[in-house]
Amino acid sequence: KPHAWGSGEMAGFLACPIGFVMVQYVIFLANKVRGSVDHETLKDYWEAMLNTVGEIFGAPTFMFEHLESADWGITGIDIAINLNINTGSFFPSYADFCKAFPVPPPRLPQWREDAPALAELQDAGCADRSCPCGDPVPVALIGEHGPTNLDHLSTVKAALQLACGSSEEVRVEASHFFTYLWALAGTTDGDSMLSTLRISWEVFWGEPLTKSQGRVDSPDRLRWTVDGAVQALRGWAWRDRHLRRARIQVCCEPLWLCVMLHAAIGGHKLLVRVSMCLLHAFEHMFGAEQVQAFWPLVRDFGSKMLPRGAVSAAARISAEMLSYQAGIRPAYVPALSLHIAHSASYSPVTSDVLLFRFRLPQAPSWLRILRMLAAEYKASGVKLARIVEMSPGSKSLTFQEIGQYQALVMLPHVPYALRLADVFALGAPTLVPAEPLLHKFVWPAAGPLCGPTDPDSSRYTDPLAANV
Repeated sequence: KPHAWGSGEMAGFLACPIGFVMVQYVIFLANKVRGSVDHETLKDYWEAMLNTVGEIFGAPTFMFEHLESADWGITGIDIAINLNINTGSFFPSYADFCKAFPVPPPRLPQWREDAPALAELQDAGCADRSCPCGDPVPVALIGEHGPTNLDHLSTVKAALQLACGSSEEVRVEASHFFTYLWALAGTTDGDSMLSTLRISWEVFWGEPLTKSQGRVDSPDRLRWTVDGAVQALRGWAWRDRHLRRARIQVCCEPLWLCVMLHAAIGGHKLLVRVSMCLLHAFEHMFGAEQVQAFWPLVRDFGSKMLPRGAVSAAARISAEMLSYQAGIRPAYVPALSLHIAHSASYSPVTSDVLLFRFRLPQAPSWLRILRMLAAEYKASGVKLARIVEMSPGSKSLTFQEIGQYQALVMLPHVPYALRLADVFALGAPTLVPAEPLLHKFVWPAAGPLCGPTDPDSSRYTDPLAANV
C-alpha cells in the first residue's frame, strides 16, 4: 500500500526512496549555498548520497551510479555537478547543463567523401570480370564475433548477387576462423557456424580472448611479440586450404588481427570491417611495449587498403576512433543484418514486452526499479503490458520468436551494438534509454570501443598519424 504523503506525513514521505533522497539533497544543497563547503566535504556528501541510494535499491553504488536521471537532480552524477559548482550557479535540468557545456556536433560525411575508391568500384561494376561469380564462391570470415560474421556473410551474398547480375542469391561456401558463437550458441545459425569453424581462437593463440570465455590474467604469462604473431599467421595461412582458396576474405574483430593478417599474407583478397577499438585486448596479448612495433604495420595497412576501398566501418564512432588513433579514415557503411531481414519479421502474437539480452552489471538495479514502478502503477489500477526478461544463461531465442513480442526493450552495452542493427532489421518496435540515461549504459563497459574499462594503452595514438 502506498504511504500517505502530505505536510503532516513526513514519515510517509521519507519512507519513499526518492523522497528520502530528495530530503538529503535539499540539506546538502542548503549547506553548499549558505556556507563555504570545501571540496572534501562535498565529496563526503556525494558518497553519502550514493551509499544511501545503494541501500534503498539493494544494489552496489557502482551499479546505481549508472542510472542518471532524465529529470535531473535524482542521482549522484547530476547532484554532484550542482554540489561541486563553486561559481554560485545552478543547473535545474540536463538541458541547461548541456547548454552551458555544449558538445560539438558530429561529423557526418557521405561515404563517397571518405572512400572515393569505393565510388569508383561501384561505378565500374564487374565490367572487367573481376568479381568472383563462380558457384559456390569460397568466403573466409575472420573474426571472434560470430553474429558479426553472419552480418558480413549476408552482405557478401547480396553484393555478389548485385555485382554478378544474378536474379537469385549467389551460393557461397563459408569458412569461419577464430570465432566464438556468443548469443548464437544453441541456435541453428550457431550450429552451422560451428560446423564450418576451421580454427578456434584458443588453438591458435593458446588461450581464450576474454575473461568471459575463460581467460586468466597472470603477470607471469608469456606474451606474443608482434613479429612472432605475423610469422605464425603467415605459416598458418599457407597451411590452411580453406583460407588459401577463399576468393573473399572478410576480417573484423579484433582489428589488430586484421592488420597483422595483412602483414602476413597481403590484402589482395582481404576486406576489413572496422568495429572495435584498434588496440582492444592488444596489451593482454602482446604487452603495451609492443605497440611501437605495431604502428609500422598499421601505416602499411592503411596506405595499401584504403586506396582500393577495402576498409569500411560499421559505425560512425568506429570510423572516428581509427582516424584519431592511426590517421586512417574508413568509409562509414552501416551493418544491415540482411540475414535477419530475410529470415524473420515482426509478427506479434502477444502483448508482452521482451527485455532483450540484459547482461550489463547495472541491469539488476535497473530492473529492480522498473519492477517497483510497475508495482506502483498496478496498485493505482493502471494496466501494463507483461514484461518478459530474457535472462542471461537462458535459452537463446530465434529472431522469429523475438519478433512475436509486442515490443522490445534494450539497454545498449556499448556505443555501437550489433544487436541494435539486428532488431532494426527485424522491424520490431524497440525502446532504448534517452539521454542522459543512455550514456550511463553505453560508456561504463565500453572497453571494446576505447572506453574506460580497457587499459590506457588501448587509446595510444600513432605518433606519426595525421589525426587532426
